[in-house]
Amino acid sequence: MTDEELFALRGLDPARRDAPPAPGSPRYSAILEKAMTTEKAHRSHRSAWIIGAAASVAAVLVTLGFVFSPDQSKPASAAEQVRSAATATGDVDSLRARLTRTSDDGTERGTGEFSGTDATVTMNGPNGTERTTVLGTTLYEVVNGEVRTSRIPAGYVTPFGPAAEAVLLAVLNDGKVTRRGTETVGGQQARRYGIELTPTARQRLAALSPGELAWFELEYPSAVSRIEVWVADDLIRRITVTARDGSSTTEFYDFNAPIKIRPPSGS
Repeated sequence: MTDEELFALRGLDPARRDAPPAPGSPRYSAILEKAMTTEKAHRSHRSAWIIGAAASVAAVLVTLGFVFSPDQSKPASAAEQVRSAATATGDVDSLRARLTRTSDDGTERGTGEFSGTDATVTMNGPNGTERTTVLGTTLYEVVNGEVRTSRIPAGYVTPFGPAAEAVLLAVLNDGKVTRRGTETVGGQQARRYGIELTPTARQRLAALSPGELAWFELEYPSAVSRIEVWVADDLIRRITVTARDGSSTTEFYDFNAPIKIRPPSGS
């Protein structure tokens, strides 16, 4: 193409031929609308990328053991994490547990099954085997093969899950809660928390009913110095209570399993 032909084509270039469109003109409005649509598309793409990246980071943090507070703005505090697990455990209808009780008389180990207000606990210790079963308002105690039956007041026994929730919520507001790493409990990685009790926390424990305290050997709250909790999948997996005269450890498993409590044979 010759220079003369190129010079003639220059007249077809609107950028060289036309002045900028006047504000309010149809061409001005069309150009403005196109620019805004393009910018929105860019912003939408950037927002989607940012949201996706944030979700990926959150997933990694949860995998590493971080839990977020309800507003998702920051990781939940240790107390919030225990409170969430305690509330979820309070909704459990049935479960099984492994139990260890240590006192001046020695160490007892056993198992428990809990379904609503019905329960059966078998403990083996220095003085032999003792099995306690609660069915409604009937209490069965089997000591060295002898069955004893007695009545208990209606509503006296608190289901195991709600009892665990009540105990922990009583001490969380005033106790000092700290993270203590992770441990394997029942084959699962669980976060461990320590709760140092204050005088106010002990008073809150003492205000609970005997039915809420009995499952965890907490009949004397004034003697309790520390409670430790292990959490996995937002459920309580283990509670250890340390007091002046001994300690108790309760390990939870088989949540909401189909458990039927029956009276002991010979009753």
